[in-house]
Formats: sequence, C-alpha cells, structure tokens
Amino acid sequence: NAYFDYWWGIDNVRIIENHYASTADVTTSTAASVTSSSAESGGEVINDGGVSVTARGVCWSTIPNPTTVDSYTLDGTGSGSFVSAITGLSGNTKYYYRAYATNSMGTAYGNEFSFWTLPQSSLPPGSGTQGDPYFISSLAELNWISITPSSWSSYFIQTADIDASGTLNWNSGEGFSPIGTGSLFIGNYNGQGYEIDGLYINRPTTDNQGLFGPSNYPASIINLGLTNVDVTGQNQTAGLLGSGYYTHVSDCYVMGAVTGGNNVGGLVGLCQYYSTVNNCYSSGNITGGYYIGGLTGTCFDDVIISNCSSSININAYQNGGGLVGYFYNSNINNSYAVGNVFSNSYGGGLVGSIVAAVVNNSYCTGTVSGSSAIGGFA
Repeated sequence: NAYFDYWWGIDNVRIIENHYASTADVTTSTAASVTSSSAESGGEVINDGGVSVTARGVCWSTIPNPTTVDSYTLDGTGSGSFVSAITGLSGNTKYYYRAYATNSMGTAYGNEFSFWTLPQSSLPPGSGTQGDPYFISSLAELNWISITPSSWSSYFIQTADIDASGTLNWNSGEGFSPIGTGSLFIGNYNGQGYEIDGLYINRPTTDNQGLFGPSNYPASIINLGLTNVDVTGQNQTAGLLGSGYYTHVSDCYVMGAVTGGNNVGGLVGLCQYYSTVNNCYSSGNITGGYYIGGLTGTCFDDVIISNCSSSININAYQNGGGLVGYFYNSNINNSYAVGNVFSNSYGGGLVGSIVAAVVNNSYCTGTVSGSSAIGGFA
C-alpha cells in the first residue's frame, strides 16, 4: 500500500502540475543604441507559468516572427527583467526581434518590434587638411562625412563615381542625412568631375535638405555632379545645397526631382550674402510653394550667378522661375532657362520675382502659365 500510495501521490502531483503550469509571459523592450552592426534590447518575464524559466533572451531575423531557430541571445534564467546585446548585424538592414522565455512547458515569445540598422560608414584616407584632404570614393565614406560634424570644416576630394541608390532605405526611410545638419558645412568639397548617383532624401517637414544642408564662409563645393536625385524637404531644399551663406558653388550639376515648401531649387534652395554660383546647371522637375527656381529658389544680397542654365520644369504656388524664384539685389550673367513654369502668381521663364537686381545677357525659352499675375522676368 505504501508503494501504491507513493505513486498515487506522484501521479496526482503530475496531474496538478499539468493542470496549472503553462508557458511564461514575457514582454519585449524597444531597441536602443542602434548602430550599423548592433543594438540593445531585452525584456521582462512577468510570469514564469508556474515552473522555472530555464532560458530567456531576444531572437531576431530579417523576416517577421523570429524564433530561437534564428539568431538569439541567452540572458539568464528565472523571472524579472533582462538586457540583451544584439550583435553581428548588417548595415542598413531591417531586423525583426522579440523576447523569448523557455520553461518545461515550451517557449513563449513577447511582442515583436523592428528597427533599421544604421548605414555603414568608413573613415576615408587622408587627414582633411588642404595639403592632405580626405579622399572620398565610396558611399560609406560619404556617410562618414554626414555623421561626423568635426569634419565639416575639412577639405575633401572625390576620387570615383559613387552609387548612392542604397540611401533609399537609410534612417528608417528618411534617406541620407545632409552634410551640415544641426550645424554648418564650412569646408571645401571638390568632386573632381565625378558623380553621385541616386541620392534619396525624404524629410517633408524638415528644413535645409540636400546633399549639403546649410553652409557658411568659407564653404566651397565644386566640380560635382548629382544624377537621379530624389529629394523631399520643407524650406531651403535642393539637390546639392539647402542654403548657402558666403558660399562658392562652381562647375556642379543636379539632375532629378526636388520637392519642398519655400525656397526650393534644383541646385541650391536659398543663396545669399555674397555667394556665387558659376558654370552650373540643373534638369528635371521641382514642386514647391513660394520662391521656387530651376537653379536656385531664392537669391538675395549680392549673390552672383554666372554662366548657368536650367531645364527644370517648375510647379510653384507663387514666385516660380525657370532659373530663380525670387531675386533681390543680386546679378545674373550669361545664363538661361529652358524649362516650363507653372506658378499661380508671379511666375517667369527666367525669374519669378525680381527686385533691385541686374540681369545681363540672359534669356529663357520655356512656357509660363498659371492663374494670375504671370509675368516675372521673361
């Protein structure tokens, strides 16, 4: 009887355990400290299911609903919170992740999240001085400039064409982060006649969007081509430079689409205070609000534009111009525009609105249309 009672007792224990035990309850922490190759997450086992948790951590994959068959961490046992280091990731890649907890009843998973790893960056050769500039030959090196504000007063020389089409999925879909964001670019960039192809930026509520954001003296951007750009921003938006103050731009071109709010241009959004734009051109399409120009959106206070052209088609709410949207106290020399301009008011084939400015030996051939006050400088 004692033997029977013993097994009777064990059987009942087993029945009770099977009746009340379950898989654990676990939650997932949102990712933090995301880099191009790692991130930090974790979770919390809030209920062990009535039996001990023997393994817990985070699993991840590039496809939804990852499990412990995929990559995973081991971060202790038992209930409570834990921190997980997610490593070995690829740059500019979307990962799905969730916490897990394992007990004798099986493995349970927490809520699923996702994140994009940052684009890869690479320190270019050189030291950034005029005698030993940084040599830029890849998208990773271009990205290094973007994320390294301490370099924005340096000298750069591009030594190869760069395929920037990968920026389409950068920064959670916002694309490339303009050089000079949050500060000013005051360096010298010489493209040496090479191109950057497929630059993508999509920040419709953010000012100063372009390959370069805002710049100031003694900034210089020369000998550079941008092709197949797709740039969207708010005010001061363009393919090459969002806004330039005391900045020299020479022998550059932009081809593609630009969309923005006010002060939007194919090459430069806002150009002012003794800046110069020389021997440059743009082509493609621009859509914007006020002060929209094929080459520059707005120019004022002693800006000089020389030997430039634009074949961009303009769709502006007001002050749309084939070459410049709004032109104040500045000079245009030996330049022309051949794109078509639609502007609800103050539209012109060459300049949308012009005040106290001088235009020499310049012309336009595109059509101008809109609802009212069309004329500008034709």
